[in-house]
Amino acid sequence: AKTKCAAITRLLWKALPQITLSYRKFLGGIIMNQQSAGKMLKVTGILSIIFGAISIVASLILLFGSVLLATAANAIADSATASAVSGLLTLAVIIAIIASVAEFVAGILGVVNANKPEKANVCFIFGIINIVIGIASIILNISSGEFNIISIVSALALPVLYTIAAYFLKNGANNNVM
Repeated sequence: AKTKCAAITRLLWKALPQITLSYRKFLGGIIMNQQSAGKMLKVTGILSIIFGAISIVASLILLFGSVLLATAANAIADSATASAVSGLLTLAVIIAIIASVAEFVAGILGVVNANKPEKANVCFIFGIINIVIGIASIILNISSGEFNIISIVSALALPVLYTIAAYFLKNGANNNVM
């Protein structure tokens, strides 16, 4: 698994310049004024609030389940092995909670700041954070042997649209092309 993850990381690192160039070409073809960017930021913000809230609730349920599983595993199996497994599971759930909160907060910021170009930089930063979290999630899924195009799209689509809207809101009508 470590070798697979390292190979994927090397592949992504080599592809990064081409991805960046494609991203710039894609954004260069988009012409968006501040009003459209504000509307898009508001819509993606509302969706982020909804999905973030659902993810927070699901993650808290998983946290409760991991605590129950750890308790049961300690009663049945070797306590060292059970502690290691339950510790990793709890860590994964805590990371999921942090990612869910980041998405939720980004959504709130997007809705609140949808018509405030001076505050768009904060939204842009949260969008980048959510894209990084999405990429990390994709890498973890691929390294665990799961490759699902739907999970890749769902992990990146909303954060990318949110970030694009924040970018165009930040730069205004005078600078529509990257």
